[in-house]
Amino acid sequence: MNKRDFEDLSEIEQFNLINDYYASDKKLKEIIEEYGINATPSNLYNKFPPLELSDLCVYCGCNILRHRLRRSEKEYSWRNLYDFCPQCDHRPNDPYCKCENCRRSEQIKKEKLRAIIVNTYGGDHSKILYEDLSFENKVYLGALVSALADEKMTIRPYHDSRVKLSSSETQSKEIYDKLLLNKVIMVDHSSPLSAFDVESDSFPYSYYPDRVGYRLSVDGGDNSLFDQIINPSFYNDEHIDEALAMWKEIALSECLEYLMYKMKEFRFAFTPGEKTLSLMKLLLEDFSVSQIYCIIYKGINNACRQKQSRQITDRHAANTAISYCRYYSDRIKQDGWTVGSYRRINELPQGVLSHYFFYSVLKIGNRGFDSKPNIDDLKVNFTSTGTGSYDDTVEGGIDPK
Repeated sequence: MNKRDFEDLSEIEQFNLINDYYASDKKLKEIIEEYGINATPSNLYNKFPPLELSDLCVYCGCNILRHRLRRSEKEYSWRNLYDFCPQCDHRPNDPYCKCENCRRSEQIKKEKLRAIIVNTYGGDHSKILYEDLSFENKVYLGALVSALADEKMTIRPYHDSRVKLSSSETQSKEIYDKLLLNKVIMVDHSSPLSAFDVESDSFPYSYYPDRVGYRLSVDGGDNSLFDQIINPSFYNDEHIDEALAMWKEIALSECLEYLMYKMKEFRFAFTPGEKTLSLMKLLLEDFSVSQIYCIIYKGINNACRQKQSRQITDRHAANTAISYCRYYSDRIKQDGWTVGSYRRINELPQGVLSHYFFYSVLKIGNRGFDSKPNIDDLKVNFTSTGTGSYDDTVEGGIDPK
């Protein structure tokens, strides 16, 4: 018997063959032999014409077609993604359809979204005089400009910048939150669309703060704004209380950063809570970040030995480490134990906020790391400027690495 192509069958034969394929229990070889069709069991379904659906193409108005499925495939197969319009090849179930109409529609949508963003954030806006900014805002602005400003003084997106703005995500977020709240910076209208939540009802005011760029809403007055930010001279004795509070905040972030780094190194399950925060704040009343590094290092090392000798859990060991830190600090103060001074480690470089604050604003350099937060180092008439080369040496202690 000569084999026939599917197209050579009559309409009734085609209908019956398709019905036998999907609705009967006949073996595929039997169906092929019965109809004398030129096919193999594995590709028989490919011979069938596409199924015409009642759905219409949103662009052409044609009936959508669906490729036939294998007998073993379910009706709502992944193949349904490839339903298509015979006129324009639009694929209605494919969210990533690349037909010409979809590409044009997507481009129009992007242009409309961009126009909304430009209308909202573009154009001229009122600016604040740099000299009228608060002490905190000047420090935060200086850190942000130092870290991410381009030649046009536009702040590049923080996301994927590989810049370490501060020692904690919370502190980095606070920089943006405070500057936005006080209208020191505003969203750059040329930020990528992916930085905005375009599906939100609050678009274009709904965006990812670390993915958009920013423009400065600050005027330098009679002097260069860039020079005032990069070479600040605004600090004076009136700012001592604010400066001390900021010193403590930066120091606390650096201590917690090192604590979490060492906990992770020893695979201790730990999340700092109020107890740990209170302890670190207490330690900063008597010790520098450099010295607290030493206390943390000794505390965790002892907890690690306890874990090995007593077979305690990681969580118990982590809590023990915090207790040891408190124990060491008490003995140092009450019994005159000596405490080492550790240097920064390569894995935890100084954040831009910390560097700008201590080196550019206060001009006490590495004293911000080697000295406990104190009033004397904050007095403008302090005899030593604290500037000069960055000293990474270990003083009186062992290198934590």
